[in-house]
Amino acid sequence: MKSMKGCVITHRGFEDVCAREVNELIRAKAELHPSAVTFEIKSYADLCKLSYCMQSGIKVLCLFSLFQFKDETDLLKKSVSAINDSELGEWLGKDSSFRVRLGHSACPELVRSRIESELGAAIVSQARKSLGFEPAVDLDSPEITFFIYACTDFCFLGVDFSGTDISKRDYKIFALSSSPKGSIAYCLLRASGAGKDSVVLDPFCGAGIIPIEAARFSSGFPNNYYFKDKLAFQRLKALSRKSTELILKKADKSISVEGNARVLGFDASLKSVKGAQKNAKIAGIHKQVSFSKVSIEWLDTKLDKESVDVIVTRPPGMGKYADRKETEKTYKELFYQAEFILKKKGVVAAISDKDKHLIEAAEKSSFSLAGKREVWQGQEKKFVLTFARKA
Repeated sequence: MKSMKGCVITHRGFEDVCAREVNELIRAKAELHPSAVTFEIKSYADLCKLSYCMQSGIKVLCLFSLFQFKDETDLLKKSVSAINDSELGEWLGKDSSFRVRLGHSACPELVRSRIESELGAAIVSQARKSLGFEPAVDLDSPEITFFIYACTDFCFLGVDFSGTDISKRDYKIFALSSSPKGSIAYCLLRASGAGKDSVVLDPFCGAGIIPIEAARFSSGFPNNYYFKDKLAFQRLKALSRKSTELILKKADKSISVEGNARVLGFDASLKSVKGAQKNAKIAGIHKQVSFSKVSIEWLDTKLDKESVDVIVTRPPGMGKYADRKETEKTYKELFYQAEFILKKKGVVAAISDKDKHLIEAAEKSSFSLAGKREVWQGQEKKFVLTFARKA
């Protein structure tokens, strides 16, 4: 049997978190690349499970080729070569339709369109030579999408198993401009070291994104449970409808919704709390997370001493229109309260547009910076900071 490889596109800076999730879901050791991880797969069922379940991914591909490139011309040349070396018959039938998509945020639209068009023409030409027919091009609702992802000077080419952008969350009906993406929230949670049984608190929960992702993780709730039909692998020639149904049913059996909620979402705004509760209900995990209107200075009256494993949050930002003194006071209060409610080895994990003021507030408390990473949400750079008690 030939070796088969998979690829998951993820947020740059969180590749290690994505690799850990891949290993947990399909028991495959992943290799890290800029904004992506690659790994050996036992069957296409592995890619189906990742597309359905994982929280850290953006796209899931059956990988044809991974290569470095110099410029757009080199990228196209090597992509065409990879297509010519692939077995298109496994994916394309006489009645199949396909399209090509290039994921490259820094690539101008005209260049993107040219590469997609020329690679599409190469696929038609290769199919004519090797299979004896020309597959139809459908830019709107194809059965198969050949996806190219380019980041820095790395390129990943393969068949798109997820189809939709699985970093998007359809439960985000009541959202705030400061709300993190669901996939970013999950990655932040895992970077904190939280496990499935951890007591997790977000004291600035806003629309509830971090607690919802934490509750989905702890309960094993598939990320695309309510949107199975959107996933591209359901339409692929290489997989039968019966086999995909079995894959989905098997994944659903791992859902655990029993027990008390170990995930807490607090916010000073009642409007935010009500929105978070509604989002959690849409997400299907409202019984696994508890939301309450609680201001940061009242945490020690609502929670027992050393009762929380991790605080995972996006605290108020030190933005252009923010009250700097009030925000600094909030940061000071966060670490003061953390000293009481966190277990001895508990940590505070925060994501922020800036790092300086949070670090300064921690150093003035009983906490200090334990870890720092730069992560990217599209073209926006964020800082992920973890704080632990000083030795």
